[in-house]
Amino acid sequence: MAGRRTPTLLLEAVPANGHDQNATAERDIGLLGASARAQRRFNTGYLDGQWALPSGHANDGEDALAAASRELLEETGLIVKSDDWRFVCAMHRRTDRTIIDLFFTTDRFFGTPRICEPTKCDGLAFFPMNALPQPLAGYIGVAVDCLKGIGPRHGAYYSEGWS
Repeated sequence: MAGRRTPTLLLEAVPANGHDQNATAERDIGLLGASARAQRRFNTGYLDGQWALPSGHANDGEDALAAASRELLEETGLIVKSDDWRFVCAMHRRTDRTIIDLFFTTDRFFGTPRICEPTKCDGLAFFPMNALPQPLAGYIGVAVDCLKGIGPRHGAYYSEGWS
């Protein structure tokens, strides 16, 4: 089944030096555009019970776009070709770890969405952009605003937790 809604990727990657012990290499993928694909985190130890974008880890040597396509397939069963992703925004966040987030979007995907990792996710659905689920992980709201063209102070770059 071909889709016309807009999948979006958030890639959380280790800093360029690769030596930050507190950094993470995760990616979150959801569907943003006219509607959003969100999942409720479950049993992960991070933001459990909150709606966010599906997440996972990059494989060593894998570029962000290939990883986005692989993770979307592994988490939701949806297929996006690497060349079909477009950049949305970047975030540099500091929580209990250092995170660099890269968001991508596309208007082309195929497949039937489903929960492929039920031990990490207990909800998966499309939501209208004006009625996103609650509680929604805060940083996801920033990415949604970027996609809508309501960018942070520095355009397509946002940071938090550094002061």
